[in-house]
Amino acid sequence: MNLSSLEKGLIVLEQLAKPPYQYSVMELSQATGLNRTTVYRLLYGLKSQDLVARVGGQKKFKLGSKTYHLGSVYLRNFSTDDFVPQILNEISKKT
Repeated sequence: MNLSSLEKGLIVLEQLAKPPYQYSVMELSQATGLNRTTVYRLLYGLKSQDLVARVGGQKKFKLGSKTYHLGSVYLRNFSTDDFVPQILNEISKKT
């Protein structure tokens, strides 16, 4: 399957959201199955948008401050009204 750069970037972000929450390029490459050079390129693109950040003086990366902002916006606009009626409808059809 040929993944777009966007899809690969999302795979990297999703991996960074899993313990231990900090990964080197090599660790991300191994965990995601993506080429090391690709991971390096993606990380620096994501870093330029504050979606990932370096961990202190280490060669590891973690989620950046913009991911917190995006999550906060999502939670402010989250409503159970968006999905509960559909779930209840599906349950009522099964019973």
